[in-house]
Amino acid sequence: MTRRFVLDGPPGSGKTTLLFGISDDSPDTASMQTLSNRGYNCIHESVARAHAILSRKGIDFNQEKELWLRAIIEIDRDKYLTATDDINFYDRCYHHWALLSRHSGIPLPQWYDDFNTDIRYDSPIFLLAPVKSLNLNTPDIHESRRFTWEQRQEMHGSTRELYRDLGYDVVEIPMYHEGDREQNNRKRIERILECIG
Repeated sequence: MTRRFVLDGPPGSGKTTLLFGISDDSPDTASMQTLSNRGYNCIHESVARAHAILSRKGIDFNQEKELWLRAIIEIDRDKYLTATDDINFYDRCYHHWALLSRHSGIPLPQWYDDFNTDIRYDSPIFLLAPVKSLNLNTPDIHESRRFTWEQRQEMHGSTRELYRDLGYDVVEIPMYHEGDREQNNRKRIERILECIG
């Protein structure tokens, strides 16, 4: 049976670390407890892939933001449709991009709402709390991922409202140990697996 669970939350909430570790090529990843190395099928967020696709075509994010958002949404639609016959964990999902559109002013494709209504992930949605010690408002961070602490808090609340408005249960996953990624991941994974049985 195919089951699709979403981990969402503002930038800097530890979604990718929980799913995959600090990074795919980090030496710490193999030893860190993650959902991926626990054997679950984990699906990356689509932003980096959309950037790569558009960059190969010579399309600049700053010039073609609508094309960039459309590319992300199309990738997420495909990921939903090609889920494995098992438990799948998503780093964000198709529904999330309505929030980015609202925050950035980038318009959604005309077909987004119809398909958004048809897609249903499994409840609950896991909403990860932002990490205050991470500064995501510096010039070296790509514009698409640059946010103040206040914006991240606002996005956290907006994300909760989005999923509740769509009829999902929302389970909030706190930051248990901000200074210890491994211990924090372990506690978060325990909570998530307890919820999905």
